[in-house]
Formats: sequence, structure tokens, C-alpha cells
Amino acid sequence: MELKRAKVVMLPTDRKSTLYTLLGNQLPTIYIGDYDYSDGVLRMNQHLYIITDEEIKEGDWCILFKDHKNYLFKALPIDEYNNCKKIVATTDTKLYITIGEYYNAYNKELPKPSQAFIEKYCKVGGIDEVNVEYECTHADRAPNGIDCGIKINSHNEITIHPIKDSWTRKEVIELINKHRKETYNGYSSKKWIKENL
Repeated sequence: MELKRAKVVMLPTDRKSTLYTLLGNQLPTIYIGDYDYSDGVLRMNQHLYIITDEEIKEGDWCILFKDHKNYLFKALPIDEYNNCKKIVATTDTKLYITIGEYYNAYNKELPKPSQAFIEKYCKVGGIDEVNVEYECTHADRAPNGIDCGIKINSHNEITIHPIKDSWTRKEVIELINKHRKETYNGYSSKKWIKENL
């Protein structure tokens, strides 16, 4: 198991969603559930996106924040993605990945956060950062040495952990030793600190 830090962003959508905010409130309040449009209250449908700084490859869904706007798109092999973030999970069911090639290809929704996480997000009024759990396949089974991918349960949900903000002495010693080992093997200290602390 490996944890990687990710950001959680909520963006408006013009499509129906079970996540919404009420318009006109001074402080945004986030709600979950279906609602009746006939009550006259203005609502803004929303989707959650879990984004990371991971390398963006062809076929990945990305988000670009530019000029106070956001752009969602699927990566092409010819583009550069310097200011983009990779979407690893979302409540937006219109985003999908293609599995396989040619006649055997099929589309599958991107992984999503669990219902429990969405409810907590709404209850506390938003969560900015989380740790996402990844599974690693080691050298004897992976063609490129170690291959890590996001952990997904049978409901296509990712596993999310809160960001840790305090450590015991034992945990600090373990982190120092892990840092020393990985940076000795050529891993950047700045990158390691960003991913692990």
C-alpha cells in the first residue's frame, strides 16, 4: 500500500447531479441528494474531482485551470500538459476510460469517491486535500519493475485517507529512514517530502 496526496475540487456542472450548492448564500453550503426543481430555490449542480500531479498520459482525463475558468479534456499524445492536473476519480459519470483496443474496447467510468467520503465532504463544508491509496505490483509481476495504480474496490470507488498532521516519535523515525533510503537511490528530497508529508 502506498498513499499519494491529492487535491479535491468541486466544480459546477450544467448536468444533473446529486451534489449541489444553494445559490445566493453568503457561505456556500454543500448538499447531497435528489431535489425537487419545483420549489423555486436556485441550485448549482456540482461534481467532485480528485486531482494529482501525476504524469499525464494519452487517454487520461485532465483539468486545466486558466483565466478563472476550468477545462476538462482527455489527453492526446501530441499535447503538453504543464499546467494541467490529472483526474484520478470523480463523481462525474460522463468521464470514462477506454479499456482494450479496436473491436475489444469498452468504456468504463473513472473511479469515484465513496458515498461516505461525499457525505463527510458535505457535512464539513469541503475537504481540500486527501491521501489516495495505491496498490503496487512488484518487480516479479510488473514489466517495468514496480507498477503502482490507484486502489479501487468492487464498486469502482477509491480508498481515501485523511491528511495526517501529527506524528509519534516512532512514525517520525520511520519516515526519516524511508526518506534516507529513497533519496539514497536517486529520489528527489523535495519530491519525496511533497508526496509523503
